[in-house]
Amino acid sequence: MVLNLVKTSLFLLLISSLLGCKANEVEVSISTKDIEKAILGENISVGFDATLGLMAENDEEMRRTMQRIAAVTENYLTLEEFELTTGDFGLNIDVEGEIPLIYVEDISEIKNIREPWALIIMKNEKKGTLSSFPYSLKFSETNSFNAYSGELNEINIMLSPDKRQPIKFKIKNNSEVSLTLFSGGVEVNGEHFAIYETVVKKRISLTMQDGVYDNTAPLIYFRLD
Repeated sequence: MVLNLVKTSLFLLLISSLLGCKANEVEVSISTKDIEKAILGENISVGFDATLGLMAENDEEMRRTMQRIAAVTENYLTLEEFELTTGDFGLNIDVEGEIPLIYVEDISEIKNIREPWALIIMKNEKKGTLSSFPYSLKFSETNSFNAYSGELNEINIMLSPDKRQPIKFKIKNNSEVSLTLFSGGVEVNGEHFAIYETVVKKRISLTMQDGVYDNTAPLIYFRLD
């Protein structure tokens, strides 16, 4: 049984965070053209999708709770797809939408963003080896997060959004540039790396989850040549 709660246009960062737990994985899709446009100051959003397994029954009470969550979320985000289905061991919640990709000179600039989360590009001011990478890309909460969390708590005190989620960056090079990435604590094609550097000729997927990422925002350093 499928419940289509809302279909408008874009973004819900993940019903798992709304229920105070984590998704199996959040996938975000980014291209070099997206990155270039964001650095130039354009308003860019990129696609994401996520699935959460939830030990609960698809009953009337759950449906009412989902509807209230969706109504609050629309004040901060726009939803593309939010489906609640019955799985083998409870419920599956599938979410698709878009998330802002923004470039800021200073992290305080995100205070005017209505979305509770964003992909944030900044100039890299690190020294040493990292100095060869002019930019960093981070998946992080914004100043709107606490207000969003507060409204969800009014629905149910147990509805505490989780700032940190397991994330997969799906990055595509679709422009006439050389994209070089550097990160740590990352999984690529099933292999785990403490430190990872690569040139992306076509596309790559980087997964960051568990461990340090339970408390720290995922971060990638990069350069475009």
